[in-house]
Amino acid sequence: MSFSRRDFLKITGAAGAAASFSSLPIGRLAAQSGDVTVVWWQSHGGALGELLNALAQEFNDMDNGITIQVEYQGGYTDTMDKVITSAAAGALPDMLHVGDGQYPPLARNGILLPLDDLINGPNGINLDEYSAPVYRGVLDGKMYQLAYGVSTPIFYYNVEALEEAGLDGPPETWDAFFDDYLPKLTKEGRFAFAYSPGSWWQQTAYWSNGIMVNDENWEIDLANPAAVSWFSRMQQARQNDQVKFPSPTDEGGGSGIFGSGSAAMLIESTGLIGNVDNLVGGAFTAQVGFLPGGSAGRFVPSGGNGLSIINGVSDEKRDAAWEFIKFLHAPDQYSRYDELSGYIPITESTAAKLADVLQSDPRRQVAIDQFEFSRWHMRFHTLARGEQALANAWNDCVQTDISVQERLDQLQEEAIEIIHDAGFEPTLPTS
Repeated sequence: MSFSRRDFLKITGAAGAAASFSSLPIGRLAAQSGDVTVVWWQSHGGALGELLNALAQEFNDMDNGITIQVEYQGGYTDTMDKVITSAAAGALPDMLHVGDGQYPPLARNGILLPLDDLINGPNGINLDEYSAPVYRGVLDGKMYQLAYGVSTPIFYYNVEALEEAGLDGPPETWDAFFDDYLPKLTKEGRFAFAYSPGSWWQQTAYWSNGIMVNDENWEIDLANPAAVSWFSRMQQARQNDQVKFPSPTDEGGGSGIFGSGSAAMLIESTGLIGNVDNLVGGAFTAQVGFLPGGSAGRFVPSGGNGLSIINGVSDEKRDAAWEFIKFLHAPDQYSRYDELSGYIPITESTAAKLADVLQSDPRRQVAIDQFEFSRWHMRFHTLARGEQALANAWNDCVQTDISVQERLDQLQEEAIEIIHDAGFEPTLPTS
């Protein structure tokens, strides 16, 4: 699914008061009082985790007979894995907050409740107020996740470092990134680029080079020569000390390396925009731009997270969870979440709340404008084993000196097996 920039033309402004919340500890917000207790597994640590705890506490304080018990489970993949494990043991929560790339395996396995009846019912919401990303929660014609945090990867750069190297803004193409920016920005004590491992932003290596691997027919072409070339160039740049692949001792991963000034460029979520100035601590000016394009143009994967209800909960817990979801989506609460994070507002009312914030920080508008080039994950990425297979292979290609061709050939064969095991038939390249 791609998103037109028209979906975001209304979202140019916002808001108002700065987010304000108490510093509640992340982890468990215990049940207090109420006729119905909803156990909510959520996936944010840090300041966002504190905010979710605070919002749950505010909801509980409304004394409406519902108590939200918040339990932090780790990152998106951690939470998904715990849900799968807990489903086998019959020990699931009532409500779930997980990444938009992690909910599909749960939905396909019957763990998530379709939300359509709640959305369209007498106590529902009007999806006409939402922009297109809300529909990424639809799988096989049913909505299993209501979008909450909406993002894309975006290009962060050290303004002063680029100016010193005679570079005007971020690279427009991957060729410019590899051939011009990496050598010019590498110097003693500083890498040019901090590599964020995983299987998200790397999808652009395929799409921007015309390799479409996410259509309805499970098209899979992971060892395409253009992808081999892209990962080989990234591996060589790491070997030449132009690219830094985070080690376990690098605090904060790629973002931490960039924030410390040890690298001049970074690709990370738009959700970092709200905290990037704190990250760099005034040492330099952090600016953002679009991801580079390739021979086929510019494409970026959408991302973020959403809210779901577990299938099989009692009617009382289902309705109570839905009330809390609507509370989180109300403009007063939703705007605090988007402001703190840098996520992109997807409702008109939240955008209106955030008008001043968007106008005061042009970086947020860059994130909105880039949505014109966004699309949902590779279809293979939405399989539980698929996401991990991609991350393992792509990390190997950059982090180690392995033959990229051999590793991507192995990934292609693994992907075919995973798709078959999931009950689908892959479409293979014709040449």
